[in-house]
Amino acid sequence: RTGGSRPVLAFNNSITELHVETFGEYKALGPMDEFMIRKWKEQMEMLLAPLGRLTERGEDGVDRVREDVRSHLPVLKKIDSASMDLIGTYGSMSRYVRYDTAPEISDDGNSNAGNSSSQKWWLKTPSVLNNGLPVRVRRKLEADSKNLDQMCTTARAINRAILDGMPVPDSFAASLPKHSKELFPKTQRDLIENFTKPPTSTSRPFSIETYLKSKNAWHKVGARKCISDLEKVIIIWSRRLAPTSPH
Repeated sequence: RTGGSRPVLAFNNSITELHVETFGEYKALGPMDEFMIRKWKEQMEMLLAPLGRLTERGEDGVDRVREDVRSHLPVLKKIDSASMDLIGTYGSMSRYVRYDTAPEISDDGNSNAGNSSSQKWWLKTPSVLNNGLPVRVRRKLEADSKNLDQMCTTARAINRAILDGMPVPDSFAASLPKHSKELFPKTQRDLIENFTKPPTSTSRPFSIETYLKSKNAWHKVGARKCISDLEKVIIIWSRRLAPTSPH
């Protein structure tokens, strides 16, 4: 039902805000504040509790928790718990790593480190100190990186499966243009062309941020519109490639 979109959006915003309030302050690998860990766990448990009341009636007439909630939620909870446990295995890394403010790189490849107005103070880059990382620390980082990659892959697969299972209303699909390129202004078409162009031995790496800044399109509104347009393109092509039912 369309009336369910507002509670779902509020639910999504609540989790996003909670993430910002807790992990938003986690900028360096090391022990996480116990208060933040407790806040995340307690509020996530509260936010997820209503999902247990999302039921569907089976062929036997018995109401059960919805299949997608039954299959996906335990996996996501396990990933959340594993990632929190992984963070907890790290002691202070200050003996091995220093975190510095990342300088912004200009179009000509030069650093703007001396220009305080160009600094992104919330971004930090790790630098290994002169003594380097002990072998055991390197091995742990490599192993944990692989584990986290697998967690992210699993979470993305679940997200993709849920999105793919959401039906697109025929009325919305009919309102989209016939040709997907009509959705994109020249700036976005050029962006896609440059991003997908195979690199050459003499070409510089293409920077999406630098390109969009040069077009005055590097902002949240533009990003949301671009994502929305890409989703519409997927719908257009999915409908076009779907086999037609014989009459």
